[in-house]
Amino acid sequence: QLREWKEEKVRVKVWTRALDQIRGYAIGFVAAFDKHWNLALTDVDEQFQRRRTRNTWCPDRKLKRKYLPSDLPIEYKVGTSTIRIVRIKGKFEVCVRHVPQVLLRGEHVVMVAKAP
Repeated sequence: QLREWKEEKVRVKVWTRALDQIRGYAIGFVAAFDKHWNLALTDVDEQFQRRRTRNTWCPDRKLKRKYLPSDLPIEYKVGTSTIRIVRIKGKFEVCVRHVPQVLLRGEHVVMVAKAP
């Protein structure tokens, strides 16, 4: 069915894993895949959570204080994509970004479904 979605240019939702939990998901078009579930996606919207650090890294190489919920949303640019921190949940922060292309390694893919 993944082959059909690739040929029909259907958006898919791919859940990715962290060490012991779901890291987030990516929604995009399948450009290529293989038997190991390595996926090349295009026009990708990604939402993921990462652990909050004591100090936050900024592109201008300065460390700033830890962000508070009142500071949200926060945007900064890394390469060609803009990362937005949209929510803080305890020790984790939820980030959203859009990237033109991404390669997901098969060992990090949990589930693939047609996007709503």
